[in-house]
Amino acid sequence: MSFSDEGFAVHGASAQVLGGELQFEGGTTRDGSVRFEGQGTAPAAGLREVRELGLLPYLAEHLQGQTAYRLQFGLVQGWPELNLSSDLMGDLGET
Repeated sequence: MSFSDEGFAVHGASAQVLGGELQFEGGTTRDGSVRFEGQGTAPAAGLREVRELGLLPYLAEHLQGQTAYRLQFGLVQGWPELNLSSDLMGDLGET
């Protein structure tokens, strides 16, 4: 993590998200927004635990393995933005 007069930056960070590892980076942008972008893997068991994702946890009851995903998060003019995308192709297969 680095700090400057303009804000901060995170490079090569990782965290546990959705039951798998997420690699991410981001920080303050020129317009003052804060944005992070990353990619990770999510095992079916982790997807089953996150009830906030609508129907996905219920669909994950019939899956095993893991899939890759891409995550973008930002705070723009004080408003949160979240984009989570995956083709659900990875190593997920029917149980």
